[in-house]
Amino acid sequence: MRTEKNSTVAPWLVAAGLMSAAALLGACGPSGGGSDAAVSPDAAAVDCSGGDAAMGRMAITMRGCASCHSTDLGGAVSGTPGPNLTPSELGGWTDAQITRAFLDGVDDENETLCTSMPRYRAQGMTSQEACNIVAHLRSLSPIDRDVADTCM
Repeated sequence: MRTEKNSTVAPWLVAAGLMSAAALLGACGPSGGGSDAAVSPDAAAVDCSGGDAAMGRMAITMRGCASCHSTDLGGAVSGTPGPNLTPSELGGWTDAQITRAFLDGVDDENETLCTSMPRYRAQGMTSQEACNIVAHLRSLSPIDRDVADTCM
């Protein structure tokens, strides 16, 4: 007689699989991409109080953000320049401003970011993943590093 077992998949395994799929669909990189059209300031306003820093770290890794922002996210000093994402630079930004930057490519002063920065909303990033990334960025130690302000 055959018996059926009730099987469940660990939530972290499901999340890792989903983030791997998202990374394959659109990773951070020189191709960047997306529209430079500015969006309304409230477009990326999300409640990030439930962000998970560990999941955010995994999302940053899966999306390849270190290729432009360096492995410590303190900003690249060579290669493809990417700004410092630690609290020394983003500490004054709101969660909505941070999510808007990587979801829509618009900074805290309503200026369009370089086209090399992917617009992750167009690539299907969810609000939860965005908030997880914000939680991770908020958990980093500040790094004071001079990074060239070069748009590629």
